[in-house]
Amino acid sequence: MTISALYGNMNQDNKASVIRVLCEGLQELKHQGAVTLPRDKLARAQALLLYQIICLFDGDLSLRSQAEKDMPLLSNWIDDLCKIRDNLGWPHEIDSSREQTSCPKSWEVSIYTEAGL
Repeated sequence: MTISALYGNMNQDNKASVIRVLCEGLQELKHQGAVTLPRDKLARAQALLLYQIICLFDGDLSLRSQAEKDMPLLSNWIDDLCKIRDNLGWPHEIDSSREQTSCPKSWEVSIYTEAGL
């Protein structure tokens, strides 16, 4: 969200600093350690999507090039989220022959449904 606020308030005087912070934040996001919690995976994918939107539509060719190179990474992260979503199951879809360790929390189902995953 910091990048979004900085980018929204970018002007000619601070453009170089904002772009530097954007690039540093993107590199930090891409080089995070293993993310295991579903909510952290969702947050990571949402952050990369925000970076992608900024970089693709900024007009700077180097940012656009970087965003295009990062598309497979975003796709992989979304695929991971889809696997999580598919394992949540809806209460009426639970197969009684399959043992589940716990029922999905309604907020988890709602988040992945609203995200269109």
